[in-house]
Amino acid sequence: MRVTGGVLRGRILKVPKGDAVRPTQDMVRQALFSSLASRIPGCRFLDLFAGSGAVGLEAWSRGAGRICWVEGDAKAFRVLQGNIQTLCGSEAGQTGNQDWRMIRSEVFRFLSGFREVEPYDIVFADPPYDRAGVERWAVRLLDELATTPVLAGDGFFVMEQAREEAEAAHPAWDVVTMKEYGGTRLTIYRPLRIESIEFR
Repeated sequence: MRVTGGVLRGRILKVPKGDAVRPTQDMVRQALFSSLASRIPGCRFLDLFAGSGAVGLEAWSRGAGRICWVEGDAKAFRVLQGNIQTLCGSEAGQTGNQDWRMIRSEVFRFLSGFREVEPYDIVFADPPYDRAGVERWAVRLLDELATTPVLAGDGFFVMEQAREEAEAAHPAWDVVTMKEYGGTRLTIYRPLRIESIEFR
């Protein structure tokens, strides 16, 4: 795996061994960040179920102002720490106008206990695929984000799912756009109102 754009373009990412983590494919990351390109510089970016940290590192590479990675699995978190230290220069800190941090936490515990002063402009979530529909990740995340101050009122929530998973709708959210790439579906949600975003 490599970073697909920005100052870290081409840099190699380590990935946890085994099936517990399924990194977001290069093609999917490229499409996502092409679609959100104008909103990335200076934004506050939250990467949930971060795994190797690939998506948050793309945001850092492309100029996001603040990046936070949240991962609960111990093995994945160690790989995440290594990637951040190698590519960003330390496990937490600040470079120029950018700062970042990693949090080892179960995602819903982190969201329900959110106490930061400023919300995030973009929240990305890539939980384990749920083809059987048992976990209902998307609906649970939409519920949680609708009732906590994590996402800015004009922000975006991006959900990565398997194509076979049920599409999730919620009364507090508009589906801005949805696109499939092979076996992966990306859906961008926004509170209350619709804005057109074209995937490339």
